[in-house]
Amino acid sequence: PVSINGRLFIESREAVDLNNASVVLLSVDPDLPSPRIVFARSAGQFILNGRVAGNYVLEVSNLRQEPYLKAGGFGDDDILEKPLTVQAREPAKPIQVLLGSDGDRLQVAAYNGKGELHAGAQFVLVPDIKRRDRREQYRVATSGEDGQAIIRGIPPGSYKLLAWEDLKPNAYL
Repeated sequence: PVSINGRLFIESREAVDLNNASVVLLSVDPDLPSPRIVFARSAGQFILNGRVAGNYVLEVSNLRQEPYLKAGGFGDDDILEKPLTVQAREPAKPIQVLLGSDGDRLQVAAYNGKGELHAGAQFVLVPDIKRRDRREQYRVATSGEDGQAIIRGIPPGSYKLLAWEDLKPNAYL
């Protein structure tokens, strides 16, 4: 197993608390378990312990305000464009993650066939075709009892908004 150090940075003129932002490497190989989530410290630093050799996709969540993943590097590799490759005998390079603060938000509402607000509708904001293979560009939200939801931390770009009454996890991918 390999330990990987990393740090979250944010483009912002205001101080942003990155404490408790969660970081996980999701295994691309369905036969390999995805390691547990770790939480960043106040300066955005984190340590991913016990990683085995394989390919992983980076996921950062539990961010305050509305930042989004803007760039990610593992040595010279862009880990948002292709999976991060961990090799067993190689000293681990640090992961560097840049969060953008120029994201947006969108308020959406779901109505049933009678014109009434619908609770529990699932919304997916799907990025344009050039970014469709980048999982971190998608945004998902579920409407509350009032039939409304807010989609936060939307990276700049073009999207399609889709809605379902019942959606299986990750089926939109």
